[in-house]
Amino acid sequence: MTWKALRIPALGTLLTALALETASAATPASGTITESSSTLTYTGGPFLVSNPTPTPVSSAPTCNAATTCDAFALTVTLPADYAALHPDDYVAVRVDWESPLGDTARADLDLWVYKGATIFTSSASTNQPEIAYLPAVSGTYTLRVVPFHAQGETYTALVSLGPLPPTGIADALYRSSADVWSANLHLTGSGLSAHNNDLEPAVKMDPDGNAYVSSNGEGIGLWKISEPCGQTVASFVEPEAPLVNGGGDTDVEVAPVKNALGFYNLYTSSLHALDALVNFNSSVSMDGGATWVTTPISTANVVDDRQWNAAYGANTVYLSYHSVSGGFNIYLVRSDAGGLPGTFTGPYLVNQDVVFTSTLNNALGTMVADQRPTPPLTPPGLAGPNGEGNLYHGFVEGGNKLYVGVSHDFGVTWSSKLAHEGARGSNYAHMFSCVAVDRAGNVYTAFCDDRNIYYTFSTDQGEHWAPPRRVSNGPATKVSVFPALAAGSAGRIVLAWYGAQGRNADDPANQWQVFTARCQNALDSAPLFEQTLVSDHIIHTGRVCEQGTNCSGGRQLLDLFEMDIDPTNGSSFITYTNDTGGRWTNITRQLSGGSAIAGKSMTDHSLACPSSAPCPAAATAVPEGGEMTELEVRQLEFTVTNAGLAAGHFRYELQDALGWTIASNGPFTGITPALGAGESFTLGVDARAPATCPSGPEVYRWIVAGSGATCAPETATVELTCTTTTAVEGPGAAAGFGLGPAVPNPFDGTTTLAYRIPARGRVTVEVFAVSGRKVSMLLDQVCDAGPGRVSLSSRGLAPGIYMVRLRAAGRSQTRSVTVMR
Repeated sequence: MTWKALRIPALGTLLTALALETASAATPASGTITESSSTLTYTGGPFLVSNPTPTPVSSAPTCNAATTCDAFALTVTLPADYAALHPDDYVAVRVDWESPLGDTARADLDLWVYKGATIFTSSASTNQPEIAYLPAVSGTYTLRVVPFHAQGETYTALVSLGPLPPTGIADALYRSSADVWSANLHLTGSGLSAHNNDLEPAVKMDPDGNAYVSSNGEGIGLWKISEPCGQTVASFVEPEAPLVNGGGDTDVEVAPVKNALGFYNLYTSSLHALDALVNFNSSVSMDGGATWVTTPISTANVVDDRQWNAAYGANTVYLSYHSVSGGFNIYLVRSDAGGLPGTFTGPYLVNQDVVFTSTLNNALGTMVADQRPTPPLTPPGLAGPNGEGNLYHGFVEGGNKLYVGVSHDFGVTWSSKLAHEGARGSNYAHMFSCVAVDRAGNVYTAFCDDRNIYYTFSTDQGEHWAPPRRVSNGPATKVSVFPALAAGSAGRIVLAWYGAQGRNADDPANQWQVFTARCQNALDSAPLFEQTLVSDHIIHTGRVCEQGTNCSGGRQLLDLFEMDIDPTNGSSFITYTNDTGGRWTNITRQLSGGSAIAGKSMTDHSLACPSSAPCPAAATAVPEGGEMTELEVRQLEFTVTNAGLAAGHFRYELQDALGWTIASNGPFTGITPALGAGESFTLGVDARAPATCPSGPEVYRWIVAGSGATCAPETATVELTCTTTTAVEGPGAAAGFGLGPAVPNPFDGTTTLAYRIPARGRVTVEVFAVSGRKVSMLLDQVCDAGPGRVSLSSRGLAPGIYMVRLRAAGRSQTRSVTVMR
């Protein structure tokens, strides 16, 4: 028999899967979308028991009789060329619900879509309608509605074929990511202080792949990280020394082009903490951080706050700031001489065509320069015709209007572009909206509404913007705040945020962690986000305030953190604030997985470096034990599932006590590939009983553990007993019990399974999808004792794994079969 290694999201043990027979079901239980029948609806509920399982919250729900889900079998049948002829069409699944208790605001249902055993996508946000998108191609799916917070809801699901909605905020496609991240490192250093309590960090990477991290503290904390594990750092002396009045709201920037000395200019800035937030320090190092020159920048306003840096070319640096008292405007100064004293011009007003006042709910966003060089013959003082050298600045006006300011003349004049206007009452004025530009000049902005992270994009230098899409997803990040954003090559972006499980950011029960999502098709109408957990501990518990200095509490994490992309390989780097066991700055970097830059790939460091999940949660599954007759062959599958939220590897070992194995799909000892949340690795073996039964049983022992040397193993066993074949002499004679392996398996067409029952009685042979849905009844009748056979056709079955169960004489046995195409 030929085996193939399986790496699929698993739903738990066989018993859990089959218990779904008794779970609640949708009405009707199935339906089909076709070109001529392009919509259908179904209903379900009421849900009386919440199902945020498993605990701790993982990437997929557990569905059984105790924790119910509603399952609906969806078939999509379309012509083979439909997607090519209708490239904007998708199959959309929308779930809306009502609570009989009048508590709809607290009710929360989630939508999970499975294709065979695999989680195809999900929509698990807050208490808003859940929407998932499927491609406009033929296929079969299981749609599950899960009551994350049950209030007695009934729901209506609408499935429709057609273009995506033209306006408003919509969902995307969501998958678990197998990207592995490094163990989180606490940054300390030398200089004016040990920088053990630095917060609110920023990060930028130079073209050679070196990361520079700055953070607020006693002066500026500044570090350089070059090694691939993210565990070794070099700290700098205080950039603003001998001045000691800075250190608030620090930022860091790196020039994209080397200066005349052969170095990339390093820029930092900070608030004058001793000057009542009036002034700023801007510092530059032109020799790789060995020496620094600081320029104090003064303004006439009583209170200024939160400055940002951006860089262009070898020596142009920008510094923007928010004038809290001087009209609540955003101003910018520029130096074309590396920020040396006396070289700054301005200030220039960023929001030239949008009014900021103290009565409006305004919020600052970040700033970024399109770092592509201007083409030859470009007029002096102007950016290139395709946006080369453009400057972009994000902000929110009036709470619900998301803007990106655009400058085509290096910061002198600005035009404010409305990227998204939310409904009345929407509030995006949280700290902070952020902007990024990819290598093709496409512009992105990400924002938060106190529940979810969203992004939108422009392909024409900010003139027009696509409908926003939700980024954050899943039960572990029901509330998501403080987006960080970076862009790689065309259409490739990465985001990070703080996520927790509560009702909103003020929930005192929130346990905050850092999540990231990578997207390789951000310019598409239905982008795919691959999400994973990157913090290796709870970083904060309780409230997080998003109103900056207006907060009366909950500011332990302050207002932001940052991420960037390594231009040498497209990996990501994140730095964030920790508030568990002390307050400080942490860093983590991507060790393996997908690249944010097309044509580049990462060297896999995930087994050589400490990872962010050194001992990820594991779940093991083994087949049922039972009796085998002499020379009988049985197919066995031993599975390890990543039951955590972060991607990771697992060590595994299968011990075969009596040596019954005659074939396997891999070595008995090894390390799995990187598994995302909910993904599984299966080792399959064929066991054959000997010609003469031994006195004792065959015991297979399945041992799995996280790849870290100190990770505790999980062990499961399966016991097989060899029994001598007894001839069948008549009805009722003892004949043994068992279900033989499917032959062939995997199969495409028809496979056959032999069975044996010990006494006359009713025999059932049923087929289940791994989701637990019964798909076929092969046999249901009274049979005489002895052997029998059943056949299973793949016609009408989607590719994937199915379970065939024999029940007779009060006993049962299950085999797995795999349908191939």
